[in-house]
Amino acid sequence: MTASLLHAGILRWILQIGTIVLIGAAVPRVLPLRLPNVRLAFWQIVLLSCLILTAIRSWKQAVMMENVSISTTIVAIVSHPAARCSPVLPIALLLLVAMAAGALVRLGFLISGLLRLRRYRLESTPLEPAPSWAVEADVRVSREVSGPVTCGFRKPVILLPRNPSRPPPRLALHSSRGNCARRFLVPSRDLVAAS
Repeated sequence: MTASLLHAGILRWILQIGTIVLIGAAVPRVLPLRLPNVRLAFWQIVLLSCLILTAIRSWKQAVMMENVSISTTIVAIVSHPAARCSPVLPIALLLLVAMAAGALVRLGFLISGLLRLRRYRLESTPLEPAPSWAVEADVRVSREVSGPVTCGFRKPVILLPRNPSRPPPRLALHSSRGNCARRFLVPSRDLVAAS
Protein backbone atom coordinates (compact mmCIF):
# COMPACT_ATOMS: atom_id res chain seq x y z
CA MET A 1 0.00 0.00 0.00
CA THR A 2 1.43 3.34 -0.99
CA ALA A 3 1.36 6.51 1.05
CA SER A 4 -1.15 8.15 -1.29
CA LEU A 5 -3.59 5.23 -0.95
CA LEU A 6 -3.18 5.25 2.82
CA HIS A 7 -3.66 9.02 2.89
CA ALA A 8 -6.82 8.72 0.76
CA GLY A 9 -8.14 5.99 3.06
CA ILE A 10 -7.55 8.10 6.17
CA LEU A 11 -9.25 11.12 4.58
CA ARG A 12 -12.23 8.94 3.59
CA TRP A 13 -12.41 7.58 7.16
CA ILE A 14 -12.29 11.11 8.64
CA LEU A 15 -15.12 12.23 6.36
CA GLN A 16 -17.20 9.20 7.33
CA ILE A 17 -16.65 9.84 11.05
CA GLY A 18 -17.49 13.52 10.58
CA THR A 19 -20.75 12.55 8.89
CA ILE A 20 -21.68 10.13 11.68
CA VAL A 21 -20.90 12.72 14.37
CA LEU A 22 -22.89 15.43 12.58
CA ILE A 23 -25.89 13.12 12.27
CA GLY A 24 -25.40 12.07 15.89
CA ALA A 25 -25.38 15.72 16.98
CA ALA A 26 -28.60 16.42 15.04
CA VAL A 27 -30.57 13.45 16.42
CA PRO A 28 -30.88 14.78 20.02
CA ARG A 29 -32.32 18.03 18.65
CA VAL A 30 -35.00 16.15 16.72
CA LEU A 31 -35.64 13.45 19.33
CA PRO A 32 -34.94 15.00 22.74
CA LEU A 33 -32.99 12.52 24.84
CA ARG A 34 -33.79 13.65 28.37
CA LEU A 35 -32.77 10.64 30.42
CA PRO A 36 -29.03 10.57 31.13
CA ASN A 37 -28.82 6.79 30.68
CA VAL A 38 -30.46 7.00 27.23
CA ARG A 39 -28.22 9.90 26.22
CA LEU A 40 -25.11 8.02 27.39
CA ALA A 41 -26.16 4.87 25.50
CA PHE A 42 -26.83 6.93 22.35
CA TRP A 43 -23.37 8.54 22.39
CA GLN A 44 -21.74 5.19 23.15
CA ILE A 45 -23.43 3.77 20.03
CA VAL A 46 -22.16 6.75 17.99
CA LEU A 47 -18.63 6.16 19.33
CA LEU A 48 -18.83 2.43 18.62
CA SER A 49 -20.01 3.05 15.06
CA CYS A 50 -17.05 5.40 14.50
CA LEU A 51 -14.63 2.78 15.80
CA ILE A 52 -16.20 -0.02 13.73
CA LEU A 53 -15.63 1.99 10.53
CA THR A 54 -11.98 0.93 10.56
CA ALA A 55 -12.96 -2.74 10.22
CA ILE A 56 -15.41 -2.21 7.35
CA ARG A 57 -13.98 -2.55 3.87
CA SER A 58 -15.15 -0.50 0.90
CA TRP A 59 -17.94 -1.93 -1.26
CA LYS A 60 -15.96 -2.35 -4.47
CA GLN A 61 -12.38 -3.35 -4.73
CA ALA A 62 -10.73 -3.20 -8.10
CA VAL A 63 -9.34 -6.53 -9.22
CA MET A 64 -7.23 -6.56 -12.34
CA MET A 65 -6.47 -9.88 -13.96
CA GLU A 66 -4.60 -9.69 -17.27
CA ASN A 67 -1.65 -11.38 -18.87
CA VAL A 68 1.20 -8.98 -19.39
CA SER A 69 4.36 -9.72 -21.29
CA ILE A 70 7.39 -7.47 -21.11
CA SER A 71 10.38 -7.61 -23.42
CA THR A 72 13.51 -5.51 -23.19
CA THR A 73 16.46 -4.84 -25.43
CA ILE A 74 19.65 -3.00 -24.61
CA VAL A 75 20.27 -0.30 -27.17
CA ALA A 76 23.35 1.43 -25.80
CA ILE A 77 25.20 1.85 -22.55
CA VAL A 78 26.11 5.44 -21.86
CA SER A 79 28.00 6.52 -18.78
CA HIS A 80 27.22 9.89 -17.27
CA PRO A 81 28.93 11.62 -14.39
CA ALA A 82 27.06 11.16 -11.15
CA ALA A 83 24.34 13.76 -10.96
CA ARG A 84 22.98 15.07 -7.71
CA CYS A 85 19.32 14.36 -7.22
CA SER A 86 17.36 16.19 -4.62
CA PRO A 87 15.04 13.86 -2.70
CA VAL A 88 11.44 14.60 -3.50
CA LEU A 89 8.85 13.52 -0.96
CA PRO A 90 5.24 13.36 -2.05
CA ILE A 91 2.82 15.63 -0.23
CA ALA A 92 0.66 12.64 0.73
CA LEU A 93 3.59 11.09 2.59
CA LEU A 94 4.37 14.37 4.36
CA LEU A 95 0.73 14.75 5.46
CA LEU A 96 0.68 11.16 6.66
CA VAL A 97 3.83 11.69 8.72
CA ALA A 98 2.39 14.94 10.16
CA MET A 99 -0.85 13.17 11.17
CA ALA A 100 1.10 10.32 12.76
CA ALA A 101 3.27 12.79 14.68
CA GLY A 102 0.17 14.64 15.89
CA ALA A 103 -1.40 11.38 17.04
CA LEU A 104 1.77 10.47 18.93
CA VAL A 105 1.86 13.88 20.63
CA ARG A 106 -1.80 13.52 21.72
CA LEU A 107 -1.09 10.00 22.99
CA GLY A 108 1.82 11.42 24.98
CA PHE A 109 -0.49 14.03 26.56
CA LEU A 110 -2.98 11.29 27.49
CA ILE A 111 -0.30 9.09 29.05
CA SER A 112 1.14 12.07 30.92
CA GLY A 113 -2.30 12.91 32.36
CA LEU A 114 -2.93 9.31 33.41
CA LEU A 115 0.47 9.13 35.12
CA ARG A 116 -0.26 12.41 36.91
CA LEU A 117 -3.61 11.06 38.16
CA ARG A 118 -1.85 7.91 39.37
CA ARG A 119 0.73 10.00 41.23
CA TYR A 120 -2.02 12.10 42.85
CA ARG A 121 -3.79 8.92 43.96
CA LEU A 122 -0.63 7.33 45.38
CA GLU A 123 0.40 10.48 47.27
CA SER A 124 -3.07 11.04 48.76
CA THR A 125 -4.21 10.00 52.22
CA PRO A 126 -7.53 8.39 53.21
CA LEU A 127 -10.21 10.78 54.42
CA GLU A 128 -10.69 10.34 58.16
CA PRO A 129 -13.33 9.74 59.40
CA ALA A 130 -14.78 7.94 56.40
CA PRO A 131 -18.00 9.73 55.37
CA SER A 132 -21.28 7.82 55.28
CA TRP A 133 -21.80 8.68 51.60
CA ALA A 134 -18.52 6.98 50.57
CA VAL A 135 -20.10 3.63 49.77
CA GLU A 136 -18.63 2.45 46.50
CA ALA A 137 -15.46 4.52 46.16
CA ASP A 138 -12.33 5.12 48.17
CA VAL A 139 -12.41 8.75 49.35
CA ARG A 140 -8.97 10.30 49.72
CA VAL A 141 -7.46 13.75 50.35
CA SER A 142 -4.73 15.19 48.16
CA ARG A 143 -2.68 18.37 48.33
CA GLU A 144 -2.20 18.37 44.56
CA VAL A 145 -5.81 18.80 43.39
CA SER A 146 -7.72 22.07 43.59
CA GLY A 147 -11.16 20.48 43.14
CA PRO A 148 -12.74 17.05 43.52
CA VAL A 149 -11.57 14.43 41.01
CA THR A 150 -12.96 10.95 40.37
CA CYS A 151 -10.80 8.34 38.67
CA GLY A 152 -10.31 4.61 38.44
CA PHE A 153 -11.81 1.72 36.48
CA ARG A 154 -12.03 -1.25 38.82
CA LYS A 155 -11.47 0.60 42.09
CA PRO A 156 -13.02 4.08 41.89
CA VAL A 157 -11.23 6.76 43.87
CA ILE A 158 -12.49 10.21 44.82
CA LEU A 159 -9.73 12.75 45.45
CA LEU A 160 -10.75 15.75 47.52
CA PRO A 161 -8.66 18.87 48.07
CA ARG A 162 -7.36 19.57 51.58
CA ASN A 163 -10.02 20.98 53.95
CA PRO A 164 -13.16 20.82 51.82
CA SER A 165 -15.83 23.11 53.23
CA ARG A 166 -18.56 20.45 52.98
CA PRO A 167 -18.78 17.00 51.40
CA PRO A 168 -19.91 17.18 47.77
CA PRO A 169 -23.34 15.49 47.56
CA ARG A 170 -23.00 14.18 44.01
CA LEU A 171 -19.78 12.20 44.52
CA ALA A 172 -21.61 9.19 45.96
CA LEU A 173 -24.09 9.33 43.08
CA HIS A 174 -21.26 9.32 40.50
CA SER A 175 -19.59 6.31 42.07
CA SER A 176 -22.83 4.33 42.50
CA ARG A 177 -23.83 4.85 38.83
CA GLY A 178 -20.42 3.65 37.67
CA ASN A 179 -19.38 6.97 36.16
CA CYS A 180 -15.93 6.59 37.71
CA ALA A 181 -15.26 3.74 35.32
CA ARG A 182 -16.47 5.74 32.31
CA ARG A 183 -14.57 8.95 32.88
CA PHE A 184 -11.10 9.81 34.03
CA LEU A 185 -12.09 13.22 35.28
CA VAL A 186 -15.62 14.36 36.10
CA PRO A 187 -15.84 18.14 36.26
CA SER A 188 -19.18 18.99 37.78
CA ARG A 189 -20.43 22.40 38.85
CA ASP A 190 -21.73 20.93 42.12
CA LEU A 191 -18.40 19.30 42.85
CA VAL A 192 -16.37 22.42 42.12
CA ALA A 193 -18.76 24.60 44.11
CA ALA A 194 -18.49 22.23 47.07
CA SER A 195 -14.72 22.51 47.31
